[in-house]
Amino acid sequence: MATPEPLEQMPKYVSVNTAAKILGIAPVTTRRRIKEGSIPSWQPGGERTRILIPSSALSPDEASSKTQSSQPVKDTATPRRGRRINWKKNQS
Repeated sequence: MATPEPLEQMPKYVSVNTAAKILGIAPVTTRRRIKEGSIPSWQPGGERTRILIPSSALSPDEASSKTQSSQPVKDTATPRRGRRINWKKNQS
């Protein structure tokens, strides 16, 4: 992977794909974080146009801290209820 440019040499705004490369995440994740509000963005042409992200809002340290969750994932599987059939019970 290429080393990202220092923020001083980057343009004022970057595309979603460029931001994703800098942050080390997928473009889909970048768009989701923009929608959530954790990454600031700007659409100069209004809705349904390109999305620009200020280069000052990009730091790889910030992205890695959000990808690693400190809380364990809950098991949402519910136990089965009702009668369980033992198919081999009647076979001898």
